[in-house]
Amino acid sequence: MALPHTEFMKRFELLAPLAEKIVDLSADFRLKDLSAYQKWYGVEHSQPAKLAEFVYGNVELHRQEMKQARYISGAGCNATATILGLWPFSSLE
Repeated sequence: MALPHTEFMKRFELLAPLAEKIVDLSADFRLKDLSAYQKWYGVEHSQPAKLAEFVYGNVELHRQEMKQARYISGAGCNATATILGLWPFSSLE
């Protein structure tokens, strides 16, 4: 999906049956936490039950999950740069 932000979630029920696998390039399904989604994006999510079904599309972190997933959320460029830049520090104790 390459729809503007909030448009895919509005049309999810119509569009999801049309493809075996879906990668959503908007931010509609990037966050699994509904309250975080509403805080950061400032809108009510119209498909809150579907948030848990999407795998965050960062292959370095979720490669195996993405292979099995039907729904993948596109990782944002700024988030990816930050996550990958900080990732080596996640193993420090």
